[in-house]
Formats: sequence, C-alpha cells, structure tokens
Amino acid sequence: MPRPVADRPLDRIRPDLPGRATAGRDAEEATRNALEALFAHIEGTIEEGLLARIDRVAELRGQTRSAFLAEAARRMLAEGREAL
Repeated sequence: MPRPVADRPLDRIRPDLPGRATAGRDAEEATRNALEALFAHIEGTIEEGLLARIDRVAELRGQTRSAFLAEAARRMLAEGREAL
C-alpha cells in the first residue's frame, strides 16, 4: 500500500517496494503515480518469472532462449495459417 514518506509532504508517496519512489503535484497525482509504479513492478515480476521458465525449458531442450522462442513462434504461425 502506498504510504507517505515521513520527512516529506503528503504529495510524496512511495509504494512499499525496494527502489521505487514516486511524487506528484498533489496527493491524488502522487497516489496515481504510486499505483503505476506498483503495476509496473508486478508486470516486471511476472515477465521475469516467464523468462525464467522459458530459459529452464530451453536449456533442457539444448536451445538458447532465442531458438526456443523462434520455434514457438513458427509453431504458432503455422497453427494460425491452418485456422485461416
């Protein structure tokens, strides 16, 4: 939950995440910016988890991440062609 930074005005709010701080012209804007920072953090965490899974599977198959993703893209494109 965003919380005011103790030594600053209320229009400076930071989400409870390391390395993230936001500010705004007023409390409403600062809160909106804090929520955007939180969503960006969550999105990044999800993407990191996905990449970690891709890397594990690619390694098990003896592939690089790029090779694995290229193969997946080729398969999806081929499936899409069949649906057309």
